[in-house]
Amino acid sequence: MLVPLLSGGGMRVKIIEGLAMGKTIISTSIGAEGIKYTENVNMLIGNTPEEFIARIRQCIADPSKAHAIGKAARELAVSKYENSVLGKEVISFFNHTILKEN
Repeated sequence: MLVPLLSGGGMRVKIIEGLAMGKTIISTSIGAEGIKYTENVNMLIGNTPEEFIARIRQCIADPSKAHAIGKAARELAVSKYENSVLGKEVISFFNHTILKEN
């Protein structure tokens, strides 16, 4: 999945969807903002046209590595962005905030 964003802000829901589907994501740092990724483990980053092309070539040259990155991307999505995980984080935040105020 290619995400060559050069401007913008906030979390990219489409990237989260790609992670959940086990896609190998190639993005710019701006495109990956707000996502708890590890470069070359569960996402590839290219911030210049040359870097972006190099990441694409890397995937073509080593499909097994690209597949491993996609698999790790899926694991990231499940561990950090699954509804049950996010729900627990929201509840924890509210509990902490309420206890802090009292």
